[in-house]
Amino acid sequence: MKTNVKIAIIGAIATVLAAVIPVVISSVYREPDKKEDSNKSIQQQDTKEIYINNSQNVVTGEINAKGDVIVGGAKITNIYSSLDYQQLQKGIEELEQDLKDIPLDKTVSRLNKSKKLEEKRRQLQDFKQEVLRLAGTFGKIEINTERLKQAQQYFTQGKFRAADAVLKAEELSHDQEHLLNAKESKYREVEELNKQLLGNANEFLIKAQITATNFNNPNRFQDTCRFYEQSIRSYTYFDNLFQYAYFLQQQNQHNEAERYYQEAMKRFGRELDAPTRATTLNNLGILQSDKNEFEDALKSYKEALEIYRKLSQANRQIYLPDVAITLNNLGNLQWKKNEFEDAIKSYKEALEIRRILVQSDPKSYLPYIAETLNNLGNLQSDKNEFEDALKSYKEALEIRRKLALANPQTYLPYVATTLNNLGNLQYKKNEFEDALKFCKEALEIRRKLAQANPQTYLPDVAGTLNNLGNLQSKKNEFEDALKSYKEALEIYRKLAQVNPQTYLPYVSTTLNNLGALQSDKNEFDDTLKSYKEALEIRRKLALSNPQAYLPDVAGTLNNLGNLQWKKNEFDDALKSYKEALEIRRKLAQTNPQTYLPDVAMTLNNLGNLQWKKNEFDDALKSYKEALEIRRKLAQSNPQTYLPDVAMTLINLSIFYQKCQTDRDVSVQYATEALEILTPFLERVPYTQQYAQRARQILQYWGVDIEKILAEEDK
Repeated sequence: MKTNVKIAIIGAIATVLAAVIPVVISSVYREPDKKEDSNKSIQQQDTKEIYINNSQNVVTGEINAKGDVIVGGAKITNIYSSLDYQQLQKGIEELEQDLKDIPLDKTVSRLNKSKKLEEKRRQLQDFKQEVLRLAGTFGKIEINTERLKQAQQYFTQGKFRAADAVLKAEELSHDQEHLLNAKESKYREVEELNKQLLGNANEFLIKAQITATNFNNPNRFQDTCRFYEQSIRSYTYFDNLFQYAYFLQQQNQHNEAERYYQEAMKRFGRELDAPTRATTLNNLGILQSDKNEFEDALKSYKEALEIYRKLSQANRQIYLPDVAITLNNLGNLQWKKNEFEDAIKSYKEALEIRRILVQSDPKSYLPYIAETLNNLGNLQSDKNEFEDALKSYKEALEIRRKLALANPQTYLPYVATTLNNLGNLQYKKNEFEDALKFCKEALEIRRKLAQANPQTYLPDVAGTLNNLGNLQSKKNEFEDALKSYKEALEIYRKLAQVNPQTYLPYVSTTLNNLGALQSDKNEFDDTLKSYKEALEIRRKLALSNPQAYLPDVAGTLNNLGNLQWKKNEFDDALKSYKEALEIRRKLAQTNPQTYLPDVAMTLNNLGNLQWKKNEFDDALKSYKEALEIRRKLAQSNPQTYLPDVAMTLINLSIFYQKCQTDRDVSVQYATEALEILTPFLERVPYTQQYAQRARQILQYWGVDIEKILAEEDK
């Protein structure tokens, strides 16, 4: 998880010029919400959406508006005539009505009911997918037993339970045992028996897939697994290994799914046609990436990509979309590994392909153009390439607004996501009015969506409230910020009661930001409580996933050090700063563009503390290293980092005023700070405090400030 920087003044600024109090300026870590929209989630990155195309199956088909199941251009069956479909649809309608009947203020009740509704909708979607897969399997296997013929007949009539009843588990098992025993005792008949066993394996395969459609069965998962395994026991071939692996992957049984994919590739990989091999490798790559087996995932994606590239040379229309999908997945993996240059290369190639595809089929590919642009914008923002990120986000937003005009139910959530991301980017660029505009529009959309579907959209409401709180805090609108943070925290705590693994990280983010606000208001007891709870959560998360959560541990340690500094608990503050700095230096070694700003932040704060402890040489060393880093950052992003340069310049100016008295050096630093800050004063409110402090220093030394500003204007 990445976090943004919040600037704050630590200590009161003197207003009586004759008695200037030495005040140093510290950096506080505030964080954007960590919610992302995704087809398949990658945890978790600055309220940005990361898209991974779902695993592809070797069977392709569709279910049209009339309920006809179409595979290979032919109608196989109709799901509307199925009792299973009718029961699922009835359950959805009843739950929708129940949700409407629950008052809006009954959040927990609505969440629980919405969760059941979403589960039932997911079951309906899974039911359709299982029926499609079943139809595809019927088309592929040899219908060489009477039971298979009867099951297929019932299936085409939409009588799935009747098809299930034909394939009696007891009879299949009896036949299986008989055939397996006969195989052992009658070697000469092995070839014929293998043919019969293949038929038995096919029957169990169909049995497994039919069972997967029965969501009324409380043992659906266990029974489906049992029948797949019995199919594999009768006769092991690529299809039953692949189908079982795919089913396990969809149920998040990653270890078992990988085992069956690997067995399929090991035993039959050389025999597979190229598209099937590439599909299997793509699925395996997604699985390995989910398990954080990054090198294995990279190997799988690269081989899949190589195959799709060769296929696309002969048939661009069919296989270029697959090239783009695999590039997108590869980019997501590289992003997770913090290999930003490789990731941006993959995303840009995927975008280039999709721009070609959209020319012939804009309806199908425009949403994917927006998806890749949004991903590219996220990556560019992480790399602090703000102008490129702005361009990517704005194009994505333009496309999504047009799509939402025709289909608001589908695309308004994506409009809100890109608005939210744009707001975060402009917050980082100190363009607060634009950030506020986008943030409020995103919040308005998400509140409306959450009224109808709280289970899905309440987390997004909380995310935008958190970001709005950051923005209001930076504009010194503390009461509004407090209100936003508290509402976000209340939502996240309720969500975490139902799903702690997903939402505890967000609880910690909002606690961290709330603590920073309470510190600004000098509510130290409340601040300590917020930081300690956030830090406790984050340390636990970092034990199992240090790559994702150690940056957050460092952020809260930095803030805790600021609080301890303000409370004159210097030894505790030193311990907190040093641990934060150690973490951030290690992170910056592999990803300097992202984490060097954080190193500079903690160095600045550590310098403040060392000065307070009369460790002047150490303080000067910390300040100068912070200044050097911030000057380099400001060369490429002046809008974001020049105020930070001014912060450290002021601290150095005060240092040479109070500790190692040198009028010329102190005046030089204060003058440069004031010159830097002047263009920011109207639109970045917190810089006014910095400028006031620089003025006080110059007045202390008897410098004509108006003359300096006049020369600057010239």
